[in-house]
Amino acid sequence: MRKIVSDLYFEANFSLPITIIIEAAEEQWGKIFDICSGLIRKFHGRVKNIYFLGNTKEYKIYTYQDFDSNAPGWFNENKNRVSLIGRILDNILIERNNGMIVVFYSKEIIDIKDWENSEIFERLILVNVNKNSLANIEKIENPVEKIYIKGLGFAPLSYNYNKVGNYESDVNYNNGEFILTINGNKESLSGHLKCICNEELPKLFVKRLKGSIEEIILKKENPWLENPEWISIPENLMEIINSGIMKKDYLCPICGKKHQYNILLCPEGGNVLRGFPLNTTILIKKNEYLSLTSWYSFPLNCNERIIAKDGSIYDWEEAKWKFKRKIDLYEEVDNGIWAIYHRI
Repeated sequence: MRKIVSDLYFEANFSLPITIIIEAAEEQWGKIFDICSGLIRKFHGRVKNIYFLGNTKEYKIYTYQDFDSNAPGWFNENKNRVSLIGRILDNILIERNNGMIVVFYSKEIIDIKDWENSEIFERLILVNVNKNSLANIEKIENPVEKIYIKGLGFAPLSYNYNKVGNYESDVNYNNGEFILTINGNKESLSGHLKCICNEELPKLFVKRLKGSIEEIILKKENPWLENPEWISIPENLMEIINSGIMKKDYLCPICGKKHQYNILLCPEGGNVLRGFPLNTTILIKKNEYLSLTSWYSFPLNCNERIIAKDGSIYDWEEAKWKFKRKIDLYEEVDNGIWAIYHRI
């Protein structure tokens, strides 16, 4: 399967949508009305819809005024209905609504036990208005536990975030695949990603404390992240690099003595390859070099190989990324491209 380099954009808003389901119980309506109105004010903009037990009709709301002015009429449409919830939950699942669901009831919901072992049941907050169990509403939050990006053939090259909250990221390699994990205060997130992938694009996954894992498809965009720059190598350093490639001694520009090719720290003056960054992979092509300081990895061999900034090489073999080795001090990693990893 052909490997391609893609420029992708992703965004996610982690504020939690809330659905309210109400039993139109005449004797408790005043209490339910007050609680719902207060809930909609507290979670402004997050309560998007209302259902009534026994009715699959969805009542849209945009502000608390929508509820306050329309709820009495909605109540009259639904009073004395049988307390059934199953078809409402079916609708919510069809809509791929992953938010929390608050149910206000006064008598037993006939078919609630049918859902006790389901994923959606974890997101139900059942409030029995007869028992004043309003403390359950405090459980309405469903925090994000993990955000990560992965996909078939996915290998990250470079990425950055436009973020609200503090984020850190880690790239993990496990059993032939790469996973870009994003950790931090998760309010909202958007960003740009350059990666190797198959024609099927990778996805962003959001795992919350309760419920199923949400999937967000990444979108193609014009190149946003700059490619690392190939920089001309000074002539005196080129002589040292050529000596390393040929595994020959070289004349040190610092102390004037000969050193073995694998000695790049002069005992009398420090780093021989002055100007080259340390502890990162550097690629050499003819008389130019490229540093992976700001990238996670770089594509090689028609995107069938990557070299990470820590010097690790991975090859695409048998439909997975296989770790091959960490490069030696000098190593040819592609046709005419050499890599140096100068460790301290």
